[in-house]
Order: sequence, then C-alpha cells, then structure tokens
Amino acid sequence: MELRGTAVDPRHGTVELCGCRRCLVEAIDCQVDRVMEILSLACYIAGRTIENARRLHPKEPTVKWLHMIQLACVSPMLLFACLGTAQAGTPTNQRPDILILMPDQWRGDCLSILEHPAVRTPELDKLARQGTLFRRAYATVPSCIPARYAMLTGLFPQTSGVVGYRGGIPITVPTKPQILRDAGYRTALVGRNMHQSVGAEALGYQWNIGGSTHVSGDDYDQALLKAAPDTGGIKALVSSMGLSYNHWQAAPWPLAEELHPTTWVAQQALTVVQQTPANAPLFLTASFYAPHPPLFPPQRYFDVYLEKELPEPARGDWVDWDKITPKGSHGGSRVLLEGQRLRRAQAGYFGLIEQLDAEFASLIAAFQARSEKAGRPWMIVFTSDHGEMLGDHGYFRKCEPYEGSANIPMMIVGSPELRFRAGQRSFQPVALEDLLPTLTELAGIETPEVDGVSLVPVLRGEDQQVRPWLHFEHSPIYSQPQGFHALTDGRMKYIWRPADGAEQLFDLDADPLEERDLSAEPASRDQLQRWRRLMIERLAPRPEGFSDGQQLIPGRPYPPVQAGLTREEMLVAGQGFADDPLPALTTLSDPAIEYRVPDRPYVVLKRGDVEAVIVDNSAVDDDVLPGHRAGYNGVGALRHTQRRENVFVPSVAGLNFEHIHDGTVQQRMVLFEPRNAPMQLRVIDRHTAELYQSPTPYYGLESCHRYHLLEDGTIEMTFECIPRRASFTHGYVGLFWASYIQQPESLDIHFKGYTEGQQESPGWIRGVTPSHGVLATHLAEDDQRTFDHDPQFPLTLVFNRSQHRFTEPWYYGVSHAMALVFIFRSQDRPRLTQSPSGGGRGNPAWDFQYFISDYEVDKRYQMVMRTMYLPYESPEQVERASAVHRQALDEPQPHSATDGA
Repeated sequence: MELRGTAVDPRHGTVELCGCRRCLVEAIDCQVDRVMEILSLACYIAGRTIENARRLHPKEPTVKWLHMIQLACVSPMLLFACLGTAQAGTPTNQRPDILILMPDQWRGDCLSILEHPAVRTPELDKLARQGTLFRRAYATVPSCIPARYAMLTGLFPQTSGVVGYRGGIPITVPTKPQILRDAGYRTALVGRNMHQSVGAEALGYQWNIGGSTHVSGDDYDQALLKAAPDTGGIKALVSSMGLSYNHWQAAPWPLAEELHPTTWVAQQALTVVQQTPANAPLFLTASFYAPHPPLFPPQRYFDVYLEKELPEPARGDWVDWDKITPKGSHGGSRVLLEGQRLRRAQAGYFGLIEQLDAEFASLIAAFQARSEKAGRPWMIVFTSDHGEMLGDHGYFRKCEPYEGSANIPMMIVGSPELRFRAGQRSFQPVALEDLLPTLTELAGIETPEVDGVSLVPVLRGEDQQVRPWLHFEHSPIYSQPQGFHALTDGRMKYIWRPADGAEQLFDLDADPLEERDLSAEPASRDQLQRWRRLMIERLAPRPEGFSDGQQLIPGRPYPPVQAGLTREEMLVAGQGFADDPLPALTTLSDPAIEYRVPDRPYVVLKRGDVEAVIVDNSAVDDDVLPGHRAGYNGVGALRHTQRRENVFVPSVAGLNFEHIHDGTVQQRMVLFEPRNAPMQLRVIDRHTAELYQSPTPYYGLESCHRYHLLEDGTIEMTFECIPRRASFTHGYVGLFWASYIQQPESLDIHFKGYTEGQQESPGWIRGVTPSHGVLATHLAEDDQRTFDHDPQFPLTLVFNRSQHRFTEPWYYGVSHAMALVFIFRSQDRPRLTQSPSGGGRGNPAWDFQYFISDYEVDKRYQMVMRTMYLPYESPEQVERASAVHRQALDEPQPHSATDGA
C-alpha cells in the first residue's frame, strides 16, 4: 500500500492527489482514508498474530508486547477516525454496514424454521423472524463458479454467457464489492474464495483472509499446518480421512474444534468486525466452504444426527430406479444412497449445518453491536451459491434443476432504520443476481445496468411483483443428459433437457419434493403447453439454436460459455473465442503464453520426489537419455528419490504419443504418424514443458502436449488438438498413448470395476492380457460407443476388448515396488489398454486411448490426465494417495497457463 504525496495547484485552489483533482477538504479526507487503511491493516495483522501467539504460547511475554503493538496501531486509528468523520460529515453514517453469510452447497429446505424433520438452526430461525425469508430463491446456474459470477455481477447467465461450470472467465463489468468500495465502504472477504479467474482484490475486496478448505497454502491451511503440522495441511488431512471434496463419505473432524475450517473462518470474520474502524461502513462477506463436502463436522454434531431419525430422500415416480446403483456413476452425481451410507452422509451434512448456525451467533451479535455503536444502520444477508441433492431422486452433488440443487436459502434482515418488515416469508422467484441492486439501493449508490431486481419493496412489505417467472439453467458437466433449462413462477416448475428434449412439470405447492411429474397427465396439458411456449420464446435468441421461435430443438451443442463475452475479452482471458469455450491450456490455444525452445531435444523437470525428462521424437544418446531411439516422445525417463532407475524402457518412453488413426488400413508411416512428424519442444517454466506438432502430413492433426509437474511430483498432461483437414474416413479421430515399462515384477494393471456376466459390487480388477492384441482394451461401464474400422485394421490393441468394465477412470501397475498410476477425467471417456510385450519381452505397455466422435475441422479438442509415480504398499494405499488427483479431475477446474515457477 502506497501513501502518495500531494501537490497544491494555486490556480484552482485544489491539490493533486492520487492522480485526481479534489478540493482541499476532499484531499485531506482522502489522505485520512489512506492512513486509516494502513493503520487498520497493521492493527488487523497484530490482532491475528496475538491470537496465534496466545493459542500456541499463552504464557510467553511476547503476547504482551504484541498487545502493545496493537494498542500503538489503535490509538492513531481512533484519531484519524475522528478526523475522517469530521471531514466527511454524516452521509456515510446513513449507509448500512452489510454482512453476507454465505455457506457453500446449502439446500434451501435445511432450516428448522421451515420444519425440516432433522436440521436444527436456532440462530438462523431467529434471524428469519426479524426479516424476510425468500422460500423460492434459486441459483440461476447451480454450481460454484457460475453462481458466484452471477452474484458478483448481477447478470443472468443468458446475459453474461456463463451458463455452466468453466473457470477463467473474465469479469468485465463492475462487481458488487467494487461498487461498494468505490462508494467508501471497507470491503473484506473472509473464508472460501469467490472461485473466479482473478483474486479477491481485483473483485473489489480490500482485505482477503483465505480459508477455502480445498486450497493449499492459503491463510487457513497455513494456520492448520502451524497448529497441527502432522496433518500435512488440509488437503492431506482430508485424503488421510478417506473423504472427498464432492462425494458422500463422512467422518467426524479429528482435531480440536477451533481448528475446524468453519470455526476458523467465523473467528477471523469476528476479528475483522471487531478491529475494522467504524468511521466508514463495512461490507463483509463471511464465506464458508461447509456444508460442501468433505463432510467432517465436529464429533458432537456428527453424533447428534447419527442418533436421530433422519428423513428418507425424495423418490420421484419418474425415476428409473433400476439404473441407479449404490456404486454411483457420472462422477458420483447419480447414486443410490441407502442404509448407513445414507445416514452417515446426512449426519455429516446436517452436522456441518448445525455447526455453521452455532458459529453465526457471536459474529451476528458483534456485527450488530459495532453498527449500533457507530450510529449506523446494518443489514445481514444469508444465502448460498447452490444446494445439494443429498440422495434425492438418486442424485448427489448439484448442477440439477430440482429443488435440492437449485433452490437456495435466502434471508435478508435489517436494523429498524431500514424499515424492513419482520417475519415475512416470500414465495416470489428471486435469485442471487437480485442482491447487487438491493444493496446499492439501500446504500444510496447508483446501480449499474444489471438483470437483478431490487428486493427493497418486498423487504418493506410492499405488494410488488419481482418478476413473473425465473429462468435457470446449467450446461452439461457430469453427462450430456444432465444439461437443463428450467422456468418457475414460485408455484410451478417446468424443466427441459436439451440433450433429448425430455420435459417435466411439477407443482411445487402441492409437491415440494417433486415426486410427481405432471408432464404426461392430460389434466396438465394446457399448463405444459404454456410453459413450453415461454421456454421457446426465452431461448429463441440463444446462439446454440435451442429454439427457432416456433419449437424447442434438442441435440444442439451446449458449451458452458456462450457469446455473452466479446471475442477480444475471451482471448484476453485465455479462453479462446466465444465459439470455442474450452479453456486455453497450451500454446496451441493461447499464443500469449511465453516459452523458449532449448538447444537439446529434452528438458529435465524436477519437483517433489520426482524427476521427469520430457523429450521430443528425436534420437538422444547421453547420460540423461542413453540410447533413446528416434520416434519415441513424451516422458523419456521418470525417476523417484526412492528408485533412481528409469521406470520406462530406456530406449523408448512413457506417455508416448503413438497413433493417430481412423480405423482404416494405412502404411506404417501413417499409423505411427506422431512418431514421424517433427515436434518442437517448448519450455514454459522449470516445472512445465510442451511438445508442439504442426499439422501432420497425412491426417493434418495439429496438436500440443503440456507436461506440468504438480507440487507432489504428479505429472499433469494436457493434450489439445485441432483437425485441420477432413481426412478421417470413418468420421472420428482415434488417438493412442503408450508407456513402455522396464521389466516390472508384474505385467498386469489394476483398476476398479467388474467383469461382464459376473456383475456384482465393483472391486479391484486385475487386467491380464495373454498376448499382444488379445483382450487388450477395457471400457468404462457406460461406454457403449462403436467405431467403424476396416476388418484388417492392423492396430490390434485398439479394438480387441476384454470383458472387464472399469467404474472409475484410473488404473495402476507395479514395477520394482513402485506404483505408476494413470488418472483420467470422466468427461474424456478414456479406454484403458495394455500389452504384455509392447516394449519387448518382459516389458509391457500400459496404454490408454481417446476418441473424438463426429469431429469438426478447425475445432479444438482437449484431454487432461495425470500420472503419479510413488512407492507401492497396497491397493488401498494407492487409492488413498491418488484421491486428491482423482477428485481434482473428477470435476473440471480452472487451469492456469503456467505456475509462475
């Protein structure tokens, strides 16, 4: 933070301050504000240091010295606070202090004031009685990134173009915290980040205390490491507990309750309330990761619900229950939860909710007391970004149109000066976008052009309609059928699935659990036609072609980012153009990424315990890659501190780009085109390198592989390609990667799945192939794709499949007491392949395939996978160690162009 000088201009009687001309009084006031920011930050840092010192060393004299430091900060703050108030006058005292309580993934029905059969939320119940509870509040795109984008900007997804889960989208309009900051508010974000492409400061938060639970190295993670170093940090702790960031596994928090992320965030938010000067209004967002998984409430909250009678999930008469199994599918979004698995998941989820409610009490009280002492109004908003299906209708997670996922809690309460009516319950359809204009109106600030509608009239008891109906949606993420569009007026809900055109209609008043679909009932025909007509009109302007103004058109592409952003903005964001919604992850798609081309055809990357040598398809013969043969590319050598020998056959490679094909018989030079076409090695940073290949001579496929070593030494490989010619005879692009293993003790691979004809609960499958090209390829449980190919197609590994089906997209093999683990994204639909002798006698090939169905010329495609190399103990140990990476790939995450290392 910089305190710049002033320059008096005698011609105008003004001073030049911070790059703008102001009258002298305004200049003094501006300078006071800057000094206040510096002193406030110093006081805050001292306060946090005191808390840490008191916890770790309660009897040390250092704590007393820190109190003296904090007092030294507070005294001049009080002086400048008086000066600031004297100069600024009283207008800012009329602007309310604002507290937003925002947990993640909280269902709209999980409040005891709504007579939930199990959940207890006495503090929130009390708050609801003081203001308005919006029972039909919805996330217009019910997943983390797009929902928070909508809340920050006040823009509907149809306007912004952010219609699904995709990171890295730029925000080019004023955000709510920016608007409030520019109007004189002190803005702070504590806890879970806003999940956007820029940090809290760029979003308008002057202070940010990170506690996202899923982020390594933020403030909470560092605090946890200091207090409990044996945990290895929050992500390692979650993994060691056998929990997931997206699924239903649950267990009690194993450490002291004050170290729980919910308690920690609440305490940090309380500190901000207590230590932020009262001379300016405060806008504080207390953002909690719970009750989003991992489901790990403190023991006392977990036990309460384990012992209670818990509700059964909703069971729609429209669900094909024969297709829903306990093992789960589509990234865990479809699953049958029963018995103890269900009870523990509910206990974990409900326990986190009750813990949050308890932590809110002291924060709310301190916030109200601060405002009342300053003579300033206050308002509190409680809401969430989306809900959680929690087993309803055989669903888990979010991204669905049903109430468990899309309906969110929302209540707004204010001090008497704001003239809110107490004890209201509204059933009008409202959304997170409505918060921005509501807050700006109450603060007396000009509201930018947004889609949200101010809720102030409703809050004050006026009989005014917010909107006749609300549209919400989500592009496909877990599977193509999952994408949806929905409309509701607060009483009826209409759902249309753009993948196949399926429709549903629910009466939310009579059937709040959505167990009875009215769409096929003759008595509801007129209602169905009315809602369908509204959807046709709503979607007519959309770029996907969902509607021609006369009818709904299923089967259209539905990418997560649409033309709400300009082409220039998309390029700046590293996302490509509006008609190419994939994130730009390599130099193929983002020409702004800087790189160097080394003199040698390889580069050595090191991180953690792992050393990886990335090599192009040139021949090499030196100490690093002795006897490496031309044609083999990718990871020429992979070593670990526990085993210095190369896991791959030294003359060849691993993650070797082997084949481009279309199932037709071709000459060997064509079948092995990636080996033969020139490659360029590009070094991005000391942990990242790429192999770029210009359009190949026969098929014309342009591609780029990025190899990035993560913090633990795991290799993340990102593959991007663009077919430049219509040269694939059978209409698909077949791609094949091979890893040749040096004399392992076992030729076999291991994965979770089952054998067809022997279907039981999935377990460990040992992939065994008797000879090259026999029983070689293993398909996912839901992979029914067929690819035409010539009868004499010579690549025998590609289509010679086994009877095994894998249920999770990852596998491993063991070589010299080391495990080599291959992990894939479900959305990439990989096929697992193996050969007992691909690298020569006793040297198996552990392979995988990726198919691009119905490819388009000049369209970019993308595949992401990870490879781990670690000491082997047991299948369970490999499963635990790989959990964090499987979870990371399970739900698409924003990727950066480089880690800056």
